Amino acid sequence: MDVPQGVFKSSQKLKNHQLKYLNRLLEITYKENEFYKTFYRRKRLIFPKKINSWEEYAKLPLVSRKDLQYDYEKHPPLGRNINLKQMAKVKIRRTSGTTGRSLYFVESEEDRKTKFKMLQRRYGHLGVDDKDVIYMFWPPDMYEFHAEVFMSLGATVYMTDLIPDIEIIKNINRQKINNIFLSPSHAVQLSHIVAKEKVSIDRKIKRRFFLNGEPGGFDWQFRKKIKEVWNAECVNIGGASELDQIFTECPQSPGYSHLAEEFLLCEIINPDTLKPDLVGELVVTALWKTGSSFIRYRTGDKVTMVGKKCRCGNVTTLIEGGLQGRMDQAINLNSALIYTNGVEAIIRRYFEIIDYRIEILNINERNFFRIYIETDKLNKRAQNKMLWELEAYVYHRPEIKIVAPGTFKSNIWKTKRIIDSRNNKIKSILLSTPFLKRWV
Repeated sequence: MDVPQGVFKSSQKLKNHQLKYLNRLLEITYKENEFYKTFYRRKRLIFPKKINSWEEYAKLPLVSRKDLQYDYEKHPPLGRNINLKQMAKVKIRRTSGTTGRSLYFVESEEDRKTKFKMLQRRYGHLGVDDKDVIYMFWPPDMYEFHAEVFMSLGATVYMTDLIPDIEIIKNINRQKINNIFLSPSHAVQLSHIVAKEKVSIDRKIKRRFFLNGEPGGFDWQFRKKIKEVWNAECVNIGGASELDQIFTECPQSPGYSHLAEEFLLCEIINPDTLKPDLVGELVVTALWKTGSSFIRYRTGDKVTMVGKKCRCGNVTTLIEGGLQGRMDQAINLNSALIYTNGVEAIIRRYFEIIDYRIEILNINERNFFRIYIETDKLNKRAQNKMLWELEAYVYHRPEIKIVAPGTFKSNIWKTKRIIDSRNNKIKSILLSTPFLKRWV
């Protein structure tokens, strides 16, 4: 795929670009992809070699992660969503599995070259250059591409798969790190270590935090604290393993992000009616992928479209924040539909909280939340305020348990913080864990 260097400022040019690469993708998929041919036959449809209008495109059936998982369970080891059976230079990849079972897919040599150029374009637009020294808090095997792209732009890169500690913070000072690539959780942990160990941060260095992997990075109170501790601006970036880049926060409109529609065809649908909506599930077609196809693929991610153009002039769809959580994490709690990401967003407003776990319980036929908060600084007034906000959101007063710092051992990769114990014989997964009995 030819990666455009500038941003699209004409909607018609963007649509023409998308239609060109959509038809290229359909032609590749038509030739070799047995999954899509079979999937369409089951729907009594013929897989199209070409689309002439967006009305035709909207009639294509939606494909979910469950459809792809079912296929590779029936056709191991990889399923049939493969376009390059005969090519030697392919890489087998899989999703992280934090939102369910892992999904396997194929990445071709062309995909890897396109992805490299895509990331170069993204970080180049964000201003990464040879003056940047970047510390990456992610496993090297997960984000080696990002490191290579940073270095191709002239930046110096350090990578670690270690949990934040005092030595890492000293290194950040010593190496004059001005960009840190990490999750919101690790940003909080770093900041707590700075306060606890009374480390002096060089505030003459203007820093930037690239936030990825979790919700919470768009909250204004969180960003204010990061600015106070680190003199750092926050830039949220997001994607999915099978799709890569999905959105990038706009530097000219903090708090809002552009969908990567140069490489993805994006729709927002109501998950119940499957009709277009301003708030709903993100559906994408990955225009650039040639190894495995993702055509009208239901990501399961909730997004909110902003009904206005961005001041930067980019005509790609502007969304509020980024990915606002998983649609499949909506829980029916005593006849009310609650999104757990909304609960997490409230907790993340309180910077004194180092980490947390949210447990969903059913006792005496009643569902409720029990929330474990890891902190030693959250005063009673802040606790009551948080409890009031949570009660207003979940329509009942959740049970709050305070645990000591260091209780939860977060992974450097994505940490599962939602535990549904309603179908377990024991009352609580967390309470059955020995280290928690000391505190709860």
